[in-house]
Amino acid sequence: MISIAAVKTSRTRTPRSGSGALVSAGDVRGLGGTFITSPYVNEAGQTITWAQPPGPAYIKYLDQTNTQNTTSRSWVAQPNNWIVLRYADVLLMYAEAVANGAPETAGSALDALNQVRTRAGLAPFGALTLDDVRAERRREFVFEGQRWFDLVRYGLLDQAITAKTGHPPKGHLLPIAQSERDLNPQLTQNPGY
Repeated sequence: MISIAAVKTSRTRTPRSGSGALVSAGDVRGLGGTFITSPYVNEAGQTITWAQPPGPAYIKYLDQTNTQNTTSRSWVAQPNNWIVLRYADVLLMYAEAVANGAPETAGSALDALNQVRTRAGLAPFGALTLDDVRAERRREFVFEGQRWFDLVRYGLLDQAITAKTGHPPKGHLLPIAQSERDLNPQLTQNPGY
């Protein structure tokens, strides 16, 4: 199995921790890894501050070498491509499949899960459980557009959305774009939209 240890960045990160935090102390995916606050010292040693918009900012794919984007917070112009599939996703899919009863065909599923944890600066798990894999996916893929689909796959979407909003979701299907419906009048909109 390929190691992801080399993927770990050299940045010093201050993790977000405490009651109700998504990530625990020592997890490089927290404050400084996914979010930053003002003032922030970038990789070049420059102190960046901002007032608008207030609050934390998203840094997960921020190219810190692009000074214009980091100082003006016009981060929509980032030259970075959006990551569709990461090696951590492959490792966690494998661990999830084995935790759901599939045979281990590509090495230890626990080792796959622990590669992701080790890269994040966390202690490895001693046993493979589905709950641990699910929690790791939630932490690893923050703001990558996977949580909704994970919750649908787990059968937990209604419970999660209702717990956050007090209302069940409109459904588990996304809306069909009007432009697609215009091209094919026989398409009907998914329920709830």
